[in-house]
Amino acid sequence: LSKEARNTTNARRQELRTAYTNSVQALALEVKDKVSSIAVEHKKSCDAVQAALNVGSGAFNKGRHAKASPWHAFLWKKAQVERDEGSSFSRDELPNITPARSSEYQALSSEEKEQYVKEYQEWRETRQLGEWTTGRSKTNDVVTTGRNIEIEFERLASRTGAAALCFIVCGSPGHPMKPVMFATRGLLDFVQSGLGFDVGDFLAQLEGFTSWGIKGVAKNHTANVTRLRQAVTDMINRGLQEITGQKDLQMKWGTGYWTRIVCPHCVIIRSWPSQVKFECISKSCSSVCDLQLLLEAWTEATTHWVQLSDAEFAEEECKRADDIRARILPADKSRKTRSDKGRKRTRTE
Repeated sequence: LSKEARNTTNARRQELRTAYTNSVQALALEVKDKVSSIAVEHKKSCDAVQAALNVGSGAFNKGRHAKASPWHAFLWKKAQVERDEGSSFSRDELPNITPARSSEYQALSSEEKEQYVKEYQEWRETRQLGEWTTGRSKTNDVVTTGRNIEIEFERLASRTGAAALCFIVCGSPGHPMKPVMFATRGLLDFVQSGLGFDVGDFLAQLEGFTSWGIKGVAKNHTANVTRLRQAVTDMINRGLQEITGQKDLQMKWGTGYWTRIVCPHCVIIRSWPSQVKFECISKSCSSVCDLQLLLEAWTEATTHWVQLSDAEFAEEECKRADDIRARILPADKSRKTRSDKGRKRTRTE
């Protein structure tokens, strides 16, 4: 060919190559968009849709084996058993493990091999073509379903006057979710005030039971009580430090409250809840209900520290003396005088 003919041929080939590449890229983008839309519409993963279309690893003409080999099924079964037992091996140990498993595989019967292949095939289909659900989608599903149930209960209550109370908590430790609770009008007030039923405490215990059994109930309850006690203690100490101006001052209980807090600093706690005994929180509050009551009282400033004047301090002192005489408060404990007071004690070396 002449030089002009070769240039024309090369240009034509380059044009065809560019057109082919553009067509393939356009088709790939179109397939990618279609795969994404199908995955969203049917709640599948993109990998599952690609596997169903036989386009895994980015190839259209790459076939899949319809049936797994007995050897692969046997290796999968051994890996499952070792994973359940908690054992594992490193990559360097593979050369020593494969011969041992090969002899074990040769000793299997045909029925055992077919059973392994059947189990592996079911697992592979579930893994490749099954629905993949994330933790966020599970949470959204629970919240949406709970909201729909709440709407139906409200409609039922408006039509028939029926009352309903519903609790929804997570059922496994691997699926963290905030508990959901709703009730028809007036029922929740009756449960809290009439029955003395603390909803938050119940939800924490129910969540612990569904996740870890009866041990989880105690675990969740203890953790909740500890958290609330620490919050109440921090608020009491913070208020004491603010009113006295001493950053290291800590609350004292028992007789130390009067001798080490009230007398030296002329401050006192007002409007302590009558349902809770005025003593160390670790002793007086063992339920979440009482701790939440205390926390709300300090948060809303219903219970607070007050600076006493001289007249108010004298009044409180007289009131305390009357309570001690009436045995409402325990008397101040004084140490007994040592029997050898005034005498020099000998020291033995």
